[in-house]
Amino acid sequence: MQLNYIFTQKDLFFTPEIFYLHRIFYLSPVLTGDKEGKKRSEMKRLVREKETIEKMIKIYCDDHHAKKKKNYLCDDCYELYQYARRKIDRCRYGPHKPACRHCPVHCYQSMFRDDIRKVMKHSGRKMLFRYPFLTIMHLIDSMRYRQKP
Repeated sequence: MQLNYIFTQKDLFFTPEIFYLHRIFYLSPVLTGDKEGKKRSEMKRLVREKETIEKMIKIYCDDHHAKKKKNYLCDDCYELYQYARRKIDRCRYGPHKPACRHCPVHCYQSMFRDDIRKVMKHSGRKMLFRYPFLTIMHLIDSMRYRQKP
């Protein structure tokens, strides 16, 4: 498994905000040469989904948990984040997975399922204003893969 970047930040002369958007569109690390023959766009979707869940948990943690360092997650939220990443990586449907609420298989344990529902309910509205591209792409993916895989 090899991670490749198309460009580096020093090759681009952008402000950090524009570079962030550019990174989401073009520079997300994608797996190349994998044995299952997955396309780059499919892998980029999973990378984007992991980034979306990270941002949602970060918003929730910043609003609900007191912590000393502002840029880090508390232990409980970090555990939830690691669990969510593992579940995305191990999803039986792979890059064609539906949104979790439309999925016929609920793979989250009940404790984590309740926690992730709280996180999504709280940070869903705020995501549209803080990370509009990720939110819109998540909605598009939810509609695109709504059918049972």
